[in-house]
Amino acid sequence: MSSSAVNFSHSTSLLGHLPSLPISLLSCFILQAFSRHILSPGLFPSYYNNLSKFTKFNWDTRVVAWVHAFYATFIALWVLVIHPNRFQSIHNDKLFGYHHHAMNLLSVSAGYFLWDVIVSLKMTLNGQGVGFLVHAVCCFVAFFFSRVFAGYFGFAFLLWEASTIFLNPHWFFDKVGMTGSKLQIYNGIVLLASFFFSRLVYGNYVSYQLVMSTLQDGVRQKAGARLLNTILTLDFLLSALNIYWFYQMITSVRKRFQPASKLRKKPTAKSL
Repeated sequence: MSSSAVNFSHSTSLLGHLPSLPISLLSCFILQAFSRHILSPGLFPSYYNNLSKFTKFNWDTRVVAWVHAFYATFIALWVLVIHPNRFQSIHNDKLFGYHHHAMNLLSVSAGYFLWDVIVSLKMTLNGQGVGFLVHAVCCFVAFFFSRVFAGYFGFAFLLWEASTIFLNPHWFFDKVGMTGSKLQIYNGIVLLASFFFSRLVYGNYVSYQLVMSTLQDGVRQKAGARLLNTILTLDFLLSALNIYWFYQMITSVRKRFQPASKLRKKPTAKSL
């Protein structure tokens, strides 16, 4: 299929990328199992093996999320910054531009977020908060349809994942006895900075671009009101979650500056 813009068709374009999604989903479960049985007990035997069953599950899911964060950040930079000339079709038409290879890359992330929906549901049932499930569902739906609509913005929003590169180590430090360490504090500072700039500053700028693009003449008729309203609603929900989580992270990181005696008295945030 040509990398140039094609006639907008939901069904045809989605079917063209269908194999990538289940392969990505299966790969996430394989990586999770690899972490559970080989990687984590091999690298951290004195810590991982003493964790509860559910905490091990949480650990393994964060390993998968961490790997995807590197992947998502890399492909977003690859398409948007490093080689924009290779993907001119989605740069020239940010809503309806189509590039087969680029959309396959987005399909991998769609498969990851489907996996995220499944594991987040289990975590929600175990009382870990509904926010992660809402985030996973919103991301899956958004990236599922970004393969046929607003593909450029799909890659732009993937840059949110840059902050996840520092989020999961923040949690791992707690589990390996490094709570309050200098390394965790430095990582926490970078986490806050990356989250603020990638999600709140850049993310809201991209959201503004998305909204303004959808207000152009003929967009609603071509994309369909249902799809358009769904994408914009998901963007609003995810942006609101980012603001809430940023507040939560500030609270969590500040605790790392407290003296050790206070840390023993006050539990650390469970979600970070």
